[in-house]
Amino acid sequence: SGYTEDEKVRIAFDYLLPKLMKNNGVRDGELEVTEDAVRDIVRYYTREAGVRSLEREISKICRKVVRKLLVANPQAGTRAAR
Repeated sequence: SGYTEDEKVRIAFDYLLPKLMKNNGVRDGELEVTEDAVRDIVRYYTREAGVRSLEREISKICRKVVRKLLVANPQAGTRAAR
């Protein structure tokens, strides 16, 4: 028995998103994630009872956001080096 979809959404917002945004260097305001987006990730991109693959998918999104921000503003890369 794993988590329900609603539980996974709560876990994503309460624990996974804050942790992964911090770990990947995404600041507040640089990434806005809706509940519908998290539900879609849970429904269509994860197939397990737990939240490990959900964590991996959200981490991928954070990395893509950082990459796009750096391409748009190369000077922002200096903050990542600190």
